[in-house]
Amino acid sequence: MSSTPSVVLFLAWITTDVHSEKILDRLRDSTVVLSPDHVEDPITIITWRYKTHLAADWNGQKAPFSRIFKDGCSLNTETGELTINSVRLEDGGVYTTQINNKTQTAVKLQVFSPVPKPNITLSCNPEETQCTLSCTFNRTDDLGEVHIFWILDDKLKKEGKELNITKETKELMFICSLENSVSSGNSSELQNPLFFKNEDVLYLVFFALYTSLLFVVGLIIIHQKRSVIKRLLKERNDTNPDEEEELQPLNDSNRLEPAENPDPALSSDTNLIRIQDHLIHLAEADPDEGSSGSSD
Repeated sequence: MSSTPSVVLFLAWITTDVHSEKILDRLRDSTVVLSPDHVEDPITIITWRYKTHLAADWNGQKAPFSRIFKDGCSLNTETGELTINSVRLEDGGVYTTQINNKTQTAVKLQVFSPVPKPNITLSCNPEETQCTLSCTFNRTDDLGEVHIFWILDDKLKKEGKELNITKETKELMFICSLENSVSSGNSSELQNPLFFKNEDVLYLVFFALYTSLLFVVGLIIIHQKRSVIKRLLKERNDTNPDEEEELQPLNDSNRLEPAENPDPALSSDTNLIRIQDHLIHLAEADPDEGSSGSSD
């Protein structure tokens, strides 16, 4: 009868020891340090076990590792820490240790792969008034639990695999973001497909083409006008060289006073204008001279 309380206490101790473990999430190929509880006395014996396998055993001599952990592992004999370099997915599991023959808190190591880069797929109704954005990626068990977020214009976040937008949606840029306990990743940016209506886009394209066409036509007209004036002047000088002097005595109203510091480009344009006015004046004067000659 007296042995019953002892059995109950022993079972309670085992239950507490089994369920008291530290959770440690680490990224694949990273370095992992498994730390036991703090030990005040000098450490003389260290034993690490992985599941039911012996991982490391030290009793004052060189630490012998098991076949699984002999490569890329190290043991700190002052603190009892076990370091695993380039941890693999298969290294995940429960690790237990004894320091000076005292059982320490178990460590549950969970190794995960980094999340992949997600993609955004788009589906809109025929009227293009509403669209559904879906965040897609290759989900595998080694990723663990993955959370999906939406980043809107680099500031607003919404959780969920899908995001519904309408013409009233004000945000212009969307990004799908993945997160697990050891990594995160973002998709490429997607512009709001409903920001511009189709007719608005056509109007902008037509307006740009129309403006460009007007600009080109204006340049052609200016070039042709200057070419005609230069040609007429050259023909008149070739046929009547003595009439060059007649270009000088213009009316006072048509005379342009020279600037103090004339610009060569402006001076050339001014001369063309004066020549053009003079040609027009001569053209208007010719009919009168012809009619007066016939009357005589």
